[in-house]
Amino acid sequence: MAKEGGEAIAAIIAAARPDATEADRREAHREVAEAFEKFRDVLPILSGQTAQPP
Repeated sequence: MAKEGGEAIAAIIAAARPDATEADRREAHREVAEAFEKFRDVLPILSGQTAQPP
């Protein structure tokens, strides 16, 4: 989870540069989506449900 979060942040920073390309923005979108998937898996655990960690 930490790996995906870090990769998403790095991609967002790259996509926010003034010289960022459409490919940079696509990469950021993909990385954020991957991180979101991992973080979403944790929500049931944090809300006290009995789901097992992924």
